[in-house]
Parts: sequence; structure tokens; C-alpha cells
Amino acid sequence: MGEYFFDSPVSRFRISGVGLEAITRTGTGPDWVAALSFTADGLFTGSLTLSGIIVDGEVNIGPTRVRVGGVGLGSIEIQTGSTVILDDPSATEAPALVVGGLTELERSQGAAAAGGSTRIEGGLVQLIDSPSLKAGSGVSFGVGRDGPGSLVVRNGGAIELIDETPEAESAGSGENFNLGRRAGASGTATFDSGSLLVRGDTARVQVGQEGIGSLSLTNGSSVVIQSLANPA
Repeated sequence: MGEYFFDSPVSRFRISGVGLEAITRTGTGPDWVAALSFTADGLFTGSLTLSGIIVDGEVNIGPTRVRVGGVGLGSIEIQTGSTVILDDPSATEAPALVVGGLTELERSQGAAAAGGSTRIEGGLVQLIDSPSLKAGSGVSFGVGRDGPGSLVVRNGGAIELIDETPEAESAGSGENFNLGRRAGASGTATFDSGSLLVRGDTARVQVGQEGIGSLSLTNGSSVVIQSLANPA
């Protein structure tokens, strides 16, 4: 088990190939006010507040990947002024954030997904697929992959999925924002004064694949899909 300590307040953190790394540490004094502990497989359970980033329940944190809610319920909230960046140029897998999903092992054992929720209240979640990543991996943000998942983006909150690899150099799945991936799953996303940007030559937004998906946009919210060749 490892522990990662943060000064208060922490306004930004990065998921890297070596685990959870604090990027911005502000404040003075010797006191450490928050600790995040997780096992070798990246499982964190409990509750934690890092000055605008609130984690509760079951959350998996691994190299460039986050899962919110698996066999157990899990939730994360990113508040105004907070930033979550998943970007590791040395990784062989592209960044992914899954809300309400199972691992391949859990699925093979017949486990049921309890569900997860993510709330972005004015904060930013950014997933970046650098050109050095293995071709074809493709960044992904999935809500309701195996079970119920919910996403709320409000008050200027934003999600950005960015692939910097031209399509000619990538033969894989591409950039994907998905609601309701597998049969029996359900994914709902509500944008209220929020935004979604999916940028890359194979960018796509899927609402209901094998499962049920729902997408709601209100109060000037936007969904923008851009190609590298024509970003306008």
C-alpha cells in the first residue's frame, strides 16, 4: 500500500505512470492535511477531500486511468478551480475515465457493477493522448460501461478529450465519449452551462450503444467534435 500526501489546498492533480502525483501544492506550514491510500491494483475506498476534488466510495486509480464505481459504489466531484489531467506520454495505454464499469476479471467472474457518479462543478477534466502513445489506443470517457453511471457538468465545467495522433498513424478505436456501453448498462450525462470537446481524426460521441444512453444539454451547453485537419 502506498500513501500520497498533499498540502492544503490542492487544486490540481495528475494521474501518471507511477500513480497519483500532486502538481500544485500551495499553503504554508508543516501540516499534512490529507492522505490518499490505495493498494497495488489502485483501489481506493473511503472518502477524501482535496480542496475541490472530492472522492468517495470505490475509485480505482492506475496509470493514466480512473474508474469511478465498480463492484462498489463510487463518486468523484471536481469543483470550480480544480483540474484533473490524465496524460502520460510514456504510457502504452491511452487515458480513460470510466464511470460505472468492471474490469475484465470482474466481468469474467460474473460480478455486477454497482454504479458510479461524476460531478464537475466548474472544474476541468482533460484526457490527452500524446503522439508517443501506442497507435490505436484512443482516449475514452465512458459513463455506464457495465452498470449505471451518471455525469453532471455544471457552472462552466468542461471535459476535453484530445488525441494528438493523426488518423494515418493510428489504426485503433479513436477518441470516444460513450453513454451506455454494454447490454444492461445505462449512462446519463447532463450538461448545464457545461461543455464537451472531443478532438481527433476519429473523434465520436455515442449515446446508447448496447445499453441505454441519455444526453441533456441546457443553458448554453455545447458538444464539439473536431478533427485534427479541420479544428474549426
